Amino acid sequence: KHVCILNVHPNYTIEPVHGNHLKISPTKENEQVALFYPHDAEQVLKELDQNIIVQTVNLTPNVRQSIATIRRLKHQIDIFINLYDNADGAGIKIVDYMQNQGIAFTGAGTHFYDPTRIELKQLCRYCRLSTPKFALMTDPKSYDDGSLANLSKTLGDFPLFIKPEHGYD
Repeated sequence: KHVCILNVHPNYTIEPVHGNHLKISPTKENEQVALFYPHDAEQVLKELDQNIIVQTVNLTPNVRQSIATIRRLKHQIDIFINLYDNADGAGIKIVDYMQNQGIAFTGAGTHFYDPTRIELKQLCRYCRLSTPKFALMTDPKSYDDGSLANLSKTLGDFPLFIKPEHGYD
């Protein structure tokens, strides 16, 4: 069994960006890289099965380079463990490539890579999971004090939380 862990290169840092997804940028000199996972995935896999061959590949935001790395390894690897996903725009392109090539990988496919709040609410309701009431505001400027007051009555009064359509926006 050959497993490849895809991870964010340690020379890059994941940073939130307003109005966009997360951005991966070079780590500043002398800056300590944040620990993204509380465990060493490679070590955990080896402890689960001593016969497993595990390698970790650190990807950068350079999509062509990252896909070329995966393309080079795909015939040697049984499954990729994608810890790079949900990091930036490159992440979805990498997932799209692996999905279209029929490469086995963990994590969300392109359809569920960045679901909207509405999709998540619908899924919760379909699965009969409790979720607070919600409303979709398509144009916040079109709401006045009266319509916001009615909205609060419909949803169950204050406090109300306003969230972007996507989790990282």
